[in-house]
Amino acid sequence: MMKRDKFFYGQASLFYCILFIIAIFISFCSNAQAEENYIWLQQSDIKYSEDGSAFCEVVLKKGTADLQVMKHDILSAQCLYRFRRSHKGEKIEALQAENIGTKTVFKVAAPVSTSCNVLVKLYYQGHYYTAQNNFSLYGDGWDKTAFTEYKPSDLTLITPRFEMDYNYYPQTGQKLFFQYINDGVLNKSETEKEVRLLLDGEEQTEKLRLNADGAFTYTAAKAEPLTVTPDNRSKSIIFIIKDEENGNKITSTLNINVYDSRYGYLDIRQGIVLFFVISVISAVGIFAYLRRPFKNAHK
Repeated sequence: MMKRDKFFYGQASLFYCILFIIAIFISFCSNAQAEENYIWLQQSDIKYSEDGSAFCEVVLKKGTADLQVMKHDILSAQCLYRFRRSHKGEKIEALQAENIGTKTVFKVAAPVSTSCNVLVKLYYQGHYYTAQNNFSLYGDGWDKTAFTEYKPSDLTLITPRFEMDYNYYPQTGQKLFFQYINDGVLNKSETEKEVRLLLDGEEQTEKLRLNADGAFTYTAAKAEPLTVTPDNRSKSIIFIIKDEENGNKITSTLNINVYDSRYGYLDIRQGIVLFFVISVISAVGIFAYLRRPFKNAHK
């Protein structure tokens, strides 16, 4: 009888131990899934065609992994081009999703220099997402006119969640300005907003304050001295905001590339001190030169 009781209690203990391990595992997986519950757009390397047009692929990502979705998951996908240099104006173009391997990609191309704002809105696995990616293409194709001089499109621009004063060459150490538009409305009554940031994969949470123009500002930290390799000169910054739209929860992301400042790693205070020392030495030298006796002046 004693052996049977010990066996029973042993089985019960093992059963509860297994349940405890399963609960911990489920909790861990849920937390990991919650942390990566955002969809963003990653720009691939820019390439050039034979006619000089610049093009690249924009890849759909969920967390750190490539994401493949079906066409019915994509509510809309567009690119807003803002022309630069000798060309003025802007145009909207619908983007077609293409599934390649295990990922969904959108192809963006331009024969002129232009900033590109790619906007994708999805309803995926019961949740709403918007993803934006801002970057520049420096095309120099043969047929620029057909691209820039076009008939007005019937396509309506998706209201971007992030409206950004996109700097021509955004750098570390300088302020980035963006407006956050919720449900098509810019809320200037907010004083600050909690925003998740991913800097080259490292996550942090910032409370960004609103300025008088209704824009949030963020300054990317200055970098260490630049390496020789140009590929290491930029870092990806992803802004993540969770909110509600029309009563539905929505997660929005904005991904931009910020380039390491060419002089951001220099110590300004040391430079000022060095300039002051050199100025003092120069002034003393000039004063001594002007005060020297002129022995041959009366000969």
